[in-house]
Amino acid sequence: MGRKFGNLVIFAPNSSGMIDIYTLSHIVHGLLFYFVFSMFLPFHWVVAFSVVTECMWEIFENSSFCIARYRKTISVDYQGDTIINSVCDVIAMLIGVGLATLCPLWGIIAFILGLELIALVLIRDNLCLNIIMLVYPFDCIKEWQLRKQLKLQGW
Repeated sequence: MGRKFGNLVIFAPNSSGMIDIYTLSHIVHGLLFYFVFSMFLPFHWVVAFSVVTECMWEIFENSSFCIARYRKTISVDYQGDTIINSVCDVIAMLIGVGLATLCPLWGIIAFILGLELIALVLIRDNLCLNIIMLVYPFDCIKEWQLRKQLKLQGW
């Protein structure tokens, strides 16, 4: 399942490959981190704080607490990220930081909205919905997301 390069899965629909659809969310992390941290810190500290923050997120995201929370959403079979996926998520975040350095504020906002919309259209999930569903899983959002999965499966 997914695109392979030898035994290495490059793209997978879940978090077992190097990248997945949620890679877009990690790019958004980088855009957001740059926006926030660059207000107070020089660039080298922006990068350092961004990497530390993203690594802390990856540890939290793969904790038993967070995995259990994800399983209350549409990700009922979520097992956590593979190590290679977590590393690539940090790299994706750094790509977001890099993109943000090239953009004015309106460009950063446009990138964030664009990436969020792409994920929303493709899988009915994105960073914003992910946070909402982790904090408080709304049944109406879960049902709306599941309808997309059922359509894809031919139900």
